[in-house]
Amino acid sequence: MQDFQMAMQGVCFERLAENGIRRLFPQELDFESVLIGPKERSHTISVGLDIHCDRRGTYVEIESSGEIRVAVKVEVHLRYLAYFLRLNDAFPAAEPIPDHGTVRMAEVPEALIRIEPDPPLPIGAVRLACNVTGIEPGKTDNDTMALDALIDWGTVVASVDAFAVLVSLADYMADKIRHLIAGRFGAKWLADIIDAIKEFAAIVVGEVLQGVALAERIVDAVLYRVQDILLDFLRVGGQEGRLTIGKLRRRIPLAKARTVTDGSVLPPVEAAFAGFTFAVRTDCRRQRGIWSERTPEVWLDVAVLDPSAPS
Repeated sequence: MQDFQMAMQGVCFERLAENGIRRLFPQELDFESVLIGPKERSHTISVGLDIHCDRRGTYVEIESSGEIRVAVKVEVHLRYLAYFLRLNDAFPAAEPIPDHGTVRMAEVPEALIRIEPDPPLPIGAVRLACNVTGIEPGKTDNDTMALDALIDWGTVVASVDAFAVLVSLADYMADKIRHLIAGRFGAKWLADIIDAIKEFAAIVVGEVLQGVALAERIVDAVLYRVQDILLDFLRVGGQEGRLTIGKLRRRIPLAKARTVTDGSVLPPVEAAFAGFTFAVRTDCRRQRGIWSERTPEVWLDVAVLDPSAPS
């Protein structure tokens, strides 16, 4: 039943949708990824990430064609990075150590390297954008009604942007490698080599990190994996092209309880949204008298609830 309609226009709709989009994505991600290094050597890394949805980079925009464009930008912060350092990949066992021909490399096991930047290190951003072909009512319960965007998957565009933190990440990794060489691992497996080559830790750092090359491969692998995860999240969460971008509170008060002249008390009156129709209007006035050629508009169907009915 529909008793009257209400309209939600312009900035109100955009803010509702943008806030809903920012709440869609996970705030943390933990996963493993495989790096392919020099000489086709592969390394498995484990990472923990904090995901921050950027306010300025996440928006809903009405294009000149009347289509709705949704853009999302998430910043990726590295909470931890763990990987097994295989020194014999860089320095084969029984082979001479470069520039130190009389000293041969020992056979050593893998060693766990784990860094935990504090605060987490912002390593880059992932951007997603797509067109929305329409907005329809989604899941509805007694309290809320969802706004579902119909995603045109053929228009989805994704990109990554690495921040200039490679030197910082390489410094974290170098510090851990130096501690490894100077610690129990070095004392047990590399004592003779350390005695013969005082700068052995520096040699290992240079050979393993290759300047910032390893850090660059790690950042690229992590950001592209995050991009794939978020795209999969959209596809799965979208449920056949539908993505919930916001929720409306269904019930709205119309009148408070009041006492009438005969002493009886009239109960409060509420209304509830029964559905809505979405459209993009042209040549309509936005808030504060500013003209806009294109304004999103949601017409809400409202039904007055029977005060005597149970809520």
